[in-house]
Amino acid sequence: MPGGVSLRLLLDQNFPKPPGFNLADVDTTIQATHVFDHDPGLTSAGVPDWLLYLRAAEDGFDAVVTRDWHQLDQPEELWVLANLRITVVSWRRPFNDPVAEWGHLLAYMP
Repeated sequence: MPGGVSLRLLLDQNFPKPPGFNLADVDTTIQATHVFDHDPGLTSAGVPDWLLYLRAAEDGFDAVVTRDWHQLDQPEELWVLANLRITVVSWRRPFNDPVAEWGHLLAYMP
């Protein structure tokens, strides 16, 4: 992986971009990329979550970070995840506070 990065995260379109903060300043082994910056086509209406998982795995990401844990209730998404080596990171009780979300994500990273 580039520059000693050992964990690559793809941030779903519903997860906030880090405004004015660089994750590499906190941990140089983790790279977080917002899906819009990676492939804006994946943010179009109607793109199923399972397709996002397939592309994330194909493009070398280790995990997808999302606010919507209900994605894991959908049979197609579960089937794709069961057949890929990728993780979905979410919260059972999401909160609408970007600072808290990033704080939780950073606190629970390896």
